Amino acid sequence: MQPDILRFPTPEPTPPVEPEPPRSGALPLPTVFVPPTWSYRHLTRPLAELAGLDAAELDRLGTDGWELAGIVNDGQAAHFFFKRLLQ
Repeated sequence: MQPDILRFPTPEPTPPVEPEPPRSGALPLPTVFVPPTWSYRHLTRPLAELAGLDAAELDRLGTDGWELAGIVNDGQAAHFFFKRLLQ
């Protein structure tokens, strides 16, 4: 059985907010929009061992900035997908 492939689309960039009109004698500040860039991580745990991710491992990943984005079970293993913003 072929496992499903997860594809995470990059969100559409939001338009920049219009800056306030300049005060007398002040120049307007430039607005630059930079779309976010994501990093992904994939962890696999065999189902036969019943070894998932424990709270300590999830806490460590969260402290490092990783957010659990999805879990897929292919019958043999559980696949955990994480994402975080690139610095």
